[in-house]
Amino acid sequence: MIKAARIILAGTVDGNARGHAGSAVGQPGSGPGGGGALASNGAGGGGYGGAGGVGGSDDGVGGAPGGANGTPDGTDIALGFGGGSGGALSPKVGGAGGGALHAIATHLTASSIIAMDGALGEGGPTGQCGGGGSGGGILLEATQSGAPAMDVSLGPGGQGGGSAAISFSAPR
Repeated sequence: MIKAARIILAGTVDGNARGHAGSAVGQPGSGPGGGGALASNGAGGGGYGGAGGVGGSDDGVGGAPGGANGTPDGTDIALGFGGGSGGALSPKVGGAGGGALHAIATHLTASSIIAMDGALGEGGPTGQCGGGGSGGGILLEATQSGAPAMDVSLGPGGQGGGSAAISFSAPR
């Protein structure tokens, strides 16, 4: 968390793949929204603001998605959750979740790129990839703000993933 009377965000804030770790082979993604592991098919993606994606499969059964975490109003900011991995038959690791940014200021000016994307899961044959990590969270709070000019990225890692919320509000 960054807390100051005046915050100016300019340039790039890069939190890509800086959240909860992707999984090791045969393990679910880390964190409460981590994607599920599966021995022979694609693993599930991490979930954050929404559920992650179901893993791909060659035979109709993919890894379980990570569950939705957080509140609908986006006031509980967290790191993104990791994607699951394939097991011994499909040893592809999951991607890490995205980072998190929480800034509180009296006056906030933002002209920047803020990226908190989850990482892709490790690729493999069709239906046998590691799950992607979920995007992370961003919460910007200010009593006064300049006109925001931002490019915000909270995308999922690829083979699944969740979302996160952005809020401009009075500081708590």
